[in-house]
Amino acid sequence: MSEAGEVPIPQSSTDGESSRDEYSIPEETNQIPMISRPLGHMALLPPTAKYLLQYYLLQTTRLTVPSDYARDEICRFVVPMALENRPLLFAIMTFAAVHLHSNGMLSGEPERLIDKLHQSSIQSLQPTLHDRDPAAQALSLAATRTLCQAMIYRGTSSWRVHLDNARSILQHAHFRNGTNQNCSCSAIHGFLSSWYDNTEALAALTPLGLRHGQLEVKCPRSADVQFDVFGGTASDLPGLLREVGAMVKEKRSRHRSQSVSTGSANSILSDSDIDLEAEALVREVRRRLERDTVSSLVCDRHLPAALSGDDVQDYVLSNAGYLYTALLYIYCGIQALPISSPEVQDVVNGLVWCSQSMRRSAGFSPRVLLVTPLFTAGLCAMGTARADVKAALEDIGQLVGMPHIPTTLSILEEVWATFDGNAVNEDVWSYFERTTSDFITY
Repeated sequence: MSEAGEVPIPQSSTDGESSRDEYSIPEETNQIPMISRPLGHMALLPPTAKYLLQYYLLQTTRLTVPSDYARDEICRFVVPMALENRPLLFAIMTFAAVHLHSNGMLSGEPERLIDKLHQSSIQSLQPTLHDRDPAAQALSLAATRTLCQAMIYRGTSSWRVHLDNARSILQHAHFRNGTNQNCSCSAIHGFLSSWYDNTEALAALTPLGLRHGQLEVKCPRSADVQFDVFGGTASDLPGLLREVGAMVKEKRSRHRSQSVSTGSANSILSDSDIDLEAEALVREVRRRLERDTVSSLVCDRHLPAALSGDDVQDYVLSNAGYLYTALLYIYCGIQALPISSPEVQDVVNGLVWCSQSMRRSAGFSPRVLLVTPLFTAGLCAMGTARADVKAALEDIGQLVGMPHIPTTLSILEEVWATFDGNAVNEDVWSYFERTTSDFITY
């Protein structure tokens, strides 16, 4: 074992044969094909590292990447960098090991292996977190992204630590000083910025919300709304979700203050202010549902040739699913409508329809992005809609072997067992917030 408890990455032996390390990997290793353009450096990796990297590229990426085009763009950056960057390679190995373990494909001591890989990536990453070199910042963010994803799927709350580290990296990337007015954020690849933007938005919807507020980026951004092929939504949707999450948190804070005293010291807005904001948010979501159609979404100039008509249609359904999610948070988390209300049930049905209308492709698909919308619909579902949500989540889980689908379903089934559908909305949402304070769907 190397210093600081790191998992060693030895070179191949001189006779061309690598000895197996102490961890057992599946016998199917040799049946997993190499990536389409294998790099010579990959041959220098020991069997476990090589297998985990290949598994990540061929299988684990399907958990979070919604199209072949997005996969190609990500791998074009990640693959060569991972072979030269220890934090990123260890992070990729961690995520692949989590995925394999969830499918029962790691023997030996898989939890110990995952812990060692995770810690090795963190230890290698720490010295680089505040590096002001643009290329180093991009690499650190890529490693942090992968670690955050791995911990979300592993079901631990440490994903927040990695999200905070990503926030710190991006803040340094947007740093300006008196002698250099140029921002280094241009070196951050689009998929990395997309990942942070979307993950921060999902974190804003969790019961704990954003602990340190949202990232304040001072660099000018395009005012045009474009379609985010990596996140599966319009580029302005994460901002909307953060705004909704902030209002839910404000409503919760005001309710808590009123329940313990006559004052509202922890609340910024009055009840009437919150009501007006909620109504404005509903109108905005409705406007975007009409705006974001197949014909109206503006894409990168390279995308029309890279995406099929079916791909684009599925992406539009993914975007609609998240807009419906925003509506459910407004209706239930801010306006406190009963889950039995027609408005809530119409949204639940619309969200289920989005899921059922997507292709059931065995390849890369935007369907993997619908876990959060389906989970939210499940919290509000009644009657047969609950079975529809469960079937949709199970279908996605079977499609790509998502390790956190069982956890997601167990939370929903606990909610369904506790509330028979006649409970008022406030009971359901307060129960969810109380029992799963740091749970994030992804």
